[in-house]
Amino acid sequence: MTTRFPHFASRALVAVQIAGIAVLVGLSALLAAGTLPGILGYESFVVSTNSMEPMIQVGALAVVSPVKLDRLSVGDIITYRRPVDPDTLVLQRLLYVDAEAAGKVDLQTRGDAEPTAEQVSVTPGVTLGRVMYSIPRIGLLVDFLGQPLGKLLLLAAPGVFLAADYLYGRLRRRPAAALQTMQHPPRIEALLDYGHRALHSAHPHLALRAAQGVLSLDASNEAALGLNARALLALEDAREHAAA
Repeated sequence: MTTRFPHFASRALVAVQIAGIAVLVGLSALLAAGTLPGILGYESFVVSTNSMEPMIQVGALAVVSPVKLDRLSVGDIITYRRPVDPDTLVLQRLLYVDAEAAGKVDLQTRGDAEPTAEQVSVTPGVTLGRVMYSIPRIGLLVDFLGQPLGKLLLLAAPGVFLAADYLYGRLRRRPAAALQTMQHPPRIEALLDYGHRALHSAHPHLALRAAQGVLSLDASNEAALGLNARALLALEDAREHAAA
């Protein structure tokens, strides 16, 4: 059981490392998907209605480019806000454009999943949004990363990865140190015996060398640590007596 546990723990930590890397890459990709459009001058939003299904589904991340009215074409998927409800972003397909004599332009739009069209009047120089592309289902995750819990996950994932990497390194060093100790037991015993005899014979500097020799082979050897401490104390006492 004792030999299997480190191996099992090592494999579990490797799995955590791989999962941590995958999470970091995924979160980075999601973060880039949500922020890169803004850097390039586009806007992005999470689709919350089914008006354009099945082409654009609820939860998709839609990337929109601001476009002047005269550059829009029939068939474009556009975004706009109604005067009566300016907080809601409307996502529909442009069916036709009709200029009025009074200086207004009538747009007829309809969602692919909606049965009726909608008439919208705008000024000729207005800027609307045209959907450049959309990424299915990614929008919900991007929206989640913008919330406190998502931000916490984004900050915690690198910490989990680093902790797993540290523990994995410790587990790998332990077998190596144990193997090194097993390969040098006669030398360690001889050095410890020599060190103790040197200390009892009032040669603390020789005892210190012996202790450090053992620690170079096995850094956690308790007998060598004790011998090292006693040798240092003996050297300090010798210096005090010499000064007096």
